[in-house]
Amino acid sequence: MATNPFDMFKQLQGLQSQVGEIQEKLKNVHVTGSAGGGMVTIDMNGQMQVEKVGIAPEAVDQKDIPMLQDLVLAAVTDAMERLKEKIRMRSPKPPACWDSRPGPRVLTVNALERLIGNLARLPGLGRKSASRIAYFLLRADENYVSSLADDLARLRATIHNCSVCGTYTDVDPCGICNDPQRDRTSICVVEEPRDVLTIESIHEHHGLYHVLMGAISPIDGVGPDNLRIAGLLQRVRAGGIAE
Repeated sequence: MATNPFDMFKQLQGLQSQVGEIQEKLKNVHVTGSAGGGMVTIDMNGQMQVEKVGIAPEAVDQKDIPMLQDLVLAAVTDAMERLKEKIRMRSPKPPACWDSRPGPRVLTVNALERLIGNLARLPGLGRKSASRIAYFLLRADENYVSSLADDLARLRATIHNCSVCGTYTDVDPCGICNDPQRDRTSICVVEEPRDVLTIESIHEHHGLYHVLMGAISPIDGVGPDNLRIAGLLQRVRAGGIAE
């Protein structure tokens, strides 16, 4: 059964609230780590700040400084381990929808973080914008989210390059190449499929298109053989092209 994104978001908010409460309680947590049978002690608070270092008088000897340094380090390590254990014991259990046991999973913290990471890889999006989109999806209408997920899943399966002009399409040849109303004496040559959409949006070109799928760039190792130039020449040689 589909899970309501609003319910998942409420559980996220609940967990945030619990974490905030625990952080407040940890301010009053204090631990003491020791080493050398109590010769060196470290007092640390719940914010992992060392509040006090205690050194027994019999431990202070100039020629024993290296040993003293090791004892202090050992005491700090001991205090950190004790604090981590207290934090672990006071941490809230994950909500039911984050169950890590085998079987169907609705949502996990890792899934949310992974989504944010993947969104941040999109052009023009940073981590902050990706987080905003991810949390918007958690609050969005379930039908919209399902439709978006289906569109993304079908994108690579149904969209391909037109065998004639090279633009992206779900039919072959594409709608522009198949349109009898287009001016077949004119071909507009563009670098990328997205350029076709840009030019079409201004309604200035009424002819056909040819997508090169890139630009010549010797630095990047892209030459004429890496582009769809041969296909363009073939279309021109076939005749009928005036410009």
